[in-house]
Amino acid sequence: MLDTLREALAPALPSPAPGRPATDHPAGSSGLGGPAIPGDSAGPAVPGGPAGSAVPGGPAGSAVSGGPAISGGPAGSAVSGGSAVSGGSAVSGGSAVSGGSAVSGGSAVSGGSAGPAVPGGPAGPAVSGGLAVSGGPAVSGDPAIPADPAVSGGSAAAAGGSGGSGGRVVVAGLPGGRELGRLVGWERRAALAVSTSGSTGAAKVVLLSAEALVASAELTHARLGGPGTWLLALPTTHIAGVQVLVRSIVAGREPGVMDLAAGFRASGFAAAARPLLATPGPHYTALVPTQLARLVATEGPGLAAIREFDAVLIGGAATPPSLLDRARRAGVNVVTTYGMSETAGGCVYDGHPLDGVRVRLVDQRVEIAGPTLALGYQGGEPFGEWFTTGDLGRITAGGTLEIIGRADDVIISGGENVSPHEVERVLAGQPGVHEVCVVGVPDPEWGQAVVAAVVAEDPDAPPDPDALRQAVHDRVGRFAMPKRVVFLAELPTRGPGKVDRAAVARAVVARSFG
Repeated sequence: MLDTLREALAPALPSPAPGRPATDHPAGSSGLGGPAIPGDSAGPAVPGGPAGSAVPGGPAGSAVSGGPAISGGPAGSAVSGGSAVSGGSAVSGGSAVSGGSAVSGGSAVSGGSAGPAVPGGPAGPAVSGGLAVSGGPAVSGDPAIPADPAVSGGSAAAAGGSGGSGGRVVVAGLPGGRELGRLVGWERRAALAVSTSGSTGAAKVVLLSAEALVASAELTHARLGGPGTWLLALPTTHIAGVQVLVRSIVAGREPGVMDLAAGFRASGFAAAARPLLATPGPHYTALVPTQLARLVATEGPGLAAIREFDAVLIGGAATPPSLLDRARRAGVNVVTTYGMSETAGGCVYDGHPLDGVRVRLVDQRVEIAGPTLALGYQGGEPFGEWFTTGDLGRITAGGTLEIIGRADDVIISGGENVSPHEVERVLAGQPGVHEVCVVGVPDPEWGQAVVAAVVAEDPDAPPDPDALRQAVHDRVGRFAMPKRVVFLAELPTRGPGKVDRAAVARAVVARSFG
């Protein structure tokens, strides 16, 4: 399947000059050999300056060529390529996973009729929930990174006979096991069809061009310090997994593969990393927060291995600050990412958009534009210049974007708007809390009651609920205090490490009133 994906990407892959890697391009380039994408009408581009430089003497919101693009700051400015811009704003932190995929020893099997994947078996086993890559063990699901069992992921399907790359579109897993169907009009430019996670609603099929996928890989390598060898530790039913394959193709290197058939284990990660780390670097991998937590929980081969990677991309779900602090203190070079299927995966790294990517806030909604943007949803209208996400954000005094949460997750309790994400950030930093999800449930007095579902680090000695509620009172306000704290053994998930809030709400209602 790696060959199929390579074929789909071929029109967008750069031709390397003699003695020069295909992905080696100057700072501030688009990753496809062209100049950085200029800003919108808020200011003229200033070519020729150093990456990330400010516009000397220019008005607030002047565009800068050469670094990440930012807008929506205090002055509402638009910036192309410079994080040091008067009136602009830096963008930070979120949770889209970059990287990962599922791998099999043979070609992809649609429908899984060849039987279950057999780790270490002969070439050609069926793939459960992922693309197939020649030469690796089969990958299936894991409670921390579930694959949709109804999806025969990893097939390469003819889409109306005219996909964006010679008539074939790579299908990375569609909701409910549905077929892709015929692509028409603008859809025929697609090289990849991938489902959204569906964590807050019905899943949609996102269509991405080869140019967007390659741009994302190129810009990722430029930000991380150059192309490298990737370790695959996520399934390819989501954009996270596909991007590890895309980056490997762009880098001209075979990915390392972790066998996930028995789930994600620190020992398994260490075993998969060992041969990869023995090759010339740089070395990269991508994980969801749950996986990172398992690796840094104790000293051992897993933590020793993850320390050796030049960069570890973390996304897919909001990463608790306490986990980031623990990992970084342990010597892990964590890079937080924010993005989604619609942006070809992560497009904001450690608080700054990739070169050429632009971010702005409109009525607190995060909007994104740039070369990694998808074509659109199958059966809908093509995306315009700007894609409006479902995320709410705010600019801090230090010039970074914080993701407050989903617009449709806001809880209205007693007439007050409560951000679940803000409450979760406080609770996740409390002693004894391993994971937390805050939801609103129907309440005759409050309209919605704020309820915190908590997974304790030690189930036999959970944290004091009153202490947790008081912490929210002190950090957020009385209005945001959870009316109840419910302890669960684990949080239900869907997508790569994303919490299923609807399932959590059902669980806490059943626990509270069942």
